[in-house]
Amino acid sequence: REFRDRLARGVDVAKVFDQNEWRRHQMRTRYIRAIFTVFRSRVLRNVFWTVAFIAGVAAAAVHCYSTGVLLTNYGITLPVLPMMPFNITAATLGLLLVFRTNSSYGRFDEARKLWGLTLNRLRDVNRQCATWANPQQPALQRWSIAFAFALKCHIRGRPDLVEEYTAPVLQPQEVAALTNAVHMPLYCLQVMSEVIRTSDANPYYKALMDANLTVFNDTLGACERLLRTPIPLAYTRHTARALIIWLTLLPIAMAPTLGWSTVPAIVMISFFMLGVEEIGVEIEEPFTVLPLDAICNTASANTAELLAQNVEWGPEKPSPADMAEAAKKEVIGRGASEKGRG
Repeated sequence: REFRDRLARGVDVAKVFDQNEWRRHQMRTRYIRAIFTVFRSRVLRNVFWTVAFIAGVAAAAVHCYSTGVLLTNYGITLPVLPMMPFNITAATLGLLLVFRTNSSYGRFDEARKLWGLTLNRLRDVNRQCATWANPQQPALQRWSIAFAFALKCHIRGRPDLVEEYTAPVLQPQEVAALTNAVHMPLYCLQVMSEVIRTSDANPYYKALMDANLTVFNDTLGACERLLRTPIPLAYTRHTARALIIWLTLLPIAMAPTLGWSTVPAIVMISFFMLGVEEIGVEIEEPFTVLPLDAICNTASANTAELLAQNVEWGPEKPSPADMAEAAKKEVIGRGASEKGRG
């Protein structure tokens, strides 16, 4: 329920790891913890009814074989399926699942790298602006953060949340202009481009800053590509069909040998195999499960600190520019001292 609520509100469903989380993740008790939390598993909830259906088929097959009810009442003999076809096709089905999950993880990994690149370039363009076009830094900082939040809402299909996320960052008239745009991330890029164009930086530095905006545009397009182009649907559907048919017929082959042990056995097998396929489906669309809120908040905090270094810091806490100036004076003083001794 919490997962569905967070999805409905358009916020992160995944946590960001730090050293404490990694230590917990690598603890020797992780196996026991995984067993005791299985009933809270999102994967289990998503495949529960499919597993229940297959378990029902298994129970019906065992009942028919053990009591002969079909033969007695209807004169029908339930055929016994040999295990050989299942043994032969198990490897093929396993390859289907492996390819499915590997392809989905590749999309997940690419999406995370795209957002990591966006974060790095966002920091970089703000650093460049603070150094080469300082008067424009507050405007560029506002709109670069607005771009990150607008991109997040855009690829999560929640443009209605853009105003909520950007209101603390942009000025009221800027929020109104952004929310009236058809393509809000692209509007943010155009505003940043104009801010750089009208800055007092020399053309070379403007070109360097604009190169970062080009990267933003590339990551925007790549995110849209991942969102709008899933793994070929024929492959996804064929994998699902093959898996369901295989798991539904398997109890009929197992029941004559295992009896009622078929039911727990098929529940375990179904949960494992359907769970792998479910994980592949879940991470195929990576923007729901990536911690994009955390990435945007990190970008906001980092760029706000860059802005504060040049606006709010005083003599007791010198800015990077003050530190560079002091180092320059130190070098000049050392050179004059050595010249005097010569």
